[in-house]
Amino acid sequence: MKRLLQAWRRPTPLAASLVCLALAIVPAVADSEWVTFCITLMNLMVLAYSLNMVVGLIGYLDFGHVVFWGLGAYVAGGLVKAQGGPIGFHPFFLVPFSGLVAAAFALAIGFPALRIRGAYFAIATYSINAGVQTVFFNWNALGGSEGLPLNRYLLEYPDKVTPTYYVLVISLFLAFWTFYGILKGRAGYGLRAILNDEDVAQTMGVNTTAYKIAMYALGAFFAGIAGGTWGLFQNFVDPENFRISVSVDLFVIMMLGGVGTALGPLVGGAIFYFVRDLLMIRFPHLHLVFFGTVLVIVVLGLPGGLVGTLREWRPRWRRVLE
Repeated sequence: MKRLLQAWRRPTPLAASLVCLALAIVPAVADSEWVTFCITLMNLMVLAYSLNMVVGLIGYLDFGHVVFWGLGAYVAGGLVKAQGGPIGFHPFFLVPFSGLVAAAFALAIGFPALRIRGAYFAIATYSINAGVQTVFFNWNALGGSEGLPLNRYLLEYPDKVTPTYYVLVISLFLAFWTFYGILKGRAGYGLRAILNDEDVAQTMGVNTTAYKIAMYALGAFFAGIAGGTWGLFQNFVDPENFRISVSVDLFVIMMLGGVGTALGPLVGGAIFYFVRDLLMIRFPHLHLVFFGTVLVIVVLGLPGGLVGTLREWRPRWRRVLE
């Protein structure tokens, strides 16, 4: 706690906190279009931080990370539906349960899945996501393939933009500080050892299983929070919440910002979403071609992402860009 309090004076946490503060005042100074834009942006940033806890801290390529986002959306939607009618409390109080259920699911699958590494782990997580998506496609009680509309259960709460916005601001703030606190704390040494060489770390006495499962569950928790918030914001959840393209977007964000860096999800998320939105407006039929070209150039020219590459080019900036 003492280290975290002292960290406020460092450039990286100060910059991230100022970004969250700036986002918090957007609804007071901008129109509804910008508010909706920032909601989507913050949702991606929170998800990127959650995936960065797995990929950036323990080095496991989780191509099925979106399963926690989709599961969080279904938990929130299912709990709203279970009330049987208009609920008597604010629906966003259910969001923490989305994170807890996602974390519990990560603990259940983490014990067997994290025993394998590399491409095998990536394939396993992709398969888990596909299997869970198939379950919800055939779960008629939750709408099956047609999805679960939530409008009639949330009639007493027509304004979902404001709570969604501030839940995501708080989630982004907590996700950053959780990642930064782990990276700079005692646990960060064990995680860096696992990232460099897991076998050597285990030989040196690092409890690799506990570290990996803890990071996997923590990342799932924040992904579930983002999913539950998004499901309530959309008034609708369906099996498309498990689409693999979301995981691909998250990997692109981390590659742009810098895998394993504290500022990577913020920088990468902003670049990714602004560039993609701009290309979709200017080139609606060719935006994917242009975006793919831009991404290839960035990956070849900045292999460590923007933050990671600047740290390598300018060693004196390493205390500024963490």
